[in-house]
Amino acid sequence: MKKLRESVCWLLLALSPAGVAAQEETDPLFGGEESTEEAEIATGRFYGDLQARYDRIGSLNPLSGITRIERGRARLRFGWRDTRGNLEYAIAAKLLAGTHSNADTRAHLDNERADSVELDEAMLRWSFDQGTQLLLGKTALPLDLSPMLWDSDLRPAGISASRSVQVGDFDRFSLVGGAFMPMHLYGDDSRLGALQAGYHWREGAPFSGSVKLAYLDFGNLGDLAHEGLTRSNWRELIRPPGSPPPVSCGVCHATQGDLVNDFRLLDLQGELHWTLREEPLVLSVDLVHNLAASQDDLGGRVGLSYGDWRKPQGMQALIAYQRFQRDAVLAAFSDDDWWFHSNARGVLTSFGYGIDETWSVHLTYVRDRRDGPFRGGPVERWLFDVRAHW
Repeated sequence: MKKLRESVCWLLLALSPAGVAAQEETDPLFGGEESTEEAEIATGRFYGDLQARYDRIGSLNPLSGITRIERGRARLRFGWRDTRGNLEYAIAAKLLAGTHSNADTRAHLDNERADSVELDEAMLRWSFDQGTQLLLGKTALPLDLSPMLWDSDLRPAGISASRSVQVGDFDRFSLVGGAFMPMHLYGDDSRLGALQAGYHWREGAPFSGSVKLAYLDFGNLGDLAHEGLTRSNWRELIRPPGSPPPVSCGVCHATQGDLVNDFRLLDLQGELHWTLREEPLVLSVDLVHNLAASQDDLGGRVGLSYGDWRKPQGMQALIAYQRFQRDAVLAAFSDDDWWFHSNARGVLTSFGYGIDETWSVHLTYVRDRRDGPFRGGPVERWLFDVRAHW
């Protein structure tokens, strides 16, 4: 553990903007000793991001013996990206360190380990023309999904193809589909087939919008259930021989078996974009229906954001409300910034400030509560992040 944290510190120093600037003067990889002609030929670059987080979770169930969690977490992702002709490739590692242990991952409903060194990205992308691409390897999911359905920190492995077609002068039609191994924790061997079609209206104009329809088919979910990663989804109770028929349960964990329902999700998203005082104002709506469940199969999310923290001295405020029933989504893969991953309702508010082109700070407050007869009171969560991107 100590060695891992020391390694993280050294890597942060080496990969921080100051460290990169120092290398640029002496390291040929950064162009310090290259001729002008060689510099023009080189297309590769180092890339990465850093997140240092303080996480405070309060108002938890006193019956569990836990009423508050306070912890620190750090994640560093770094790698190399290059383009050769119509082929782009990237490979990156991920380092995780925290004040808690990996044994707490299940109890804290996390989608990443507390301490680990992992492969974050290894991908190849072919661009056949301006609007057609083939993607192979381990990287971010190429579909555009809301946090209600998918945690953007996850890196599945698979193959996908995408096509974008211009419609008229200002509109665009997009289509992306593929087959993936989500590669969650503890040897997860689940499978995902996904397809998403979108229509983008007046892209880049002061007033624009888009609508996207996606279909997600999850399979081979036995390991997720047995490892307790299906969380609040309905599962069958394990019963000894001669006992009554199994009963669906979404509260207990130790004695649960396979999932009651499959997960074939139909998801509809809509967005409207305005430019107000030279800043983006975005309204988004997301509706999901699990076609494979006979009940507890609906979810919805609405969000409103203003500003853009990605630019220097830029500020962004966001508020989002979501409510989803127990089997509306596969709880293992929904965003773990929220405490509950399904069967819940709640509000998330956040404020982000871009210090410069590399550094930013973010403050997030989440208040959500479980639905149903055992819902209890709301859980409150504060997240403070310092982030860097290069």
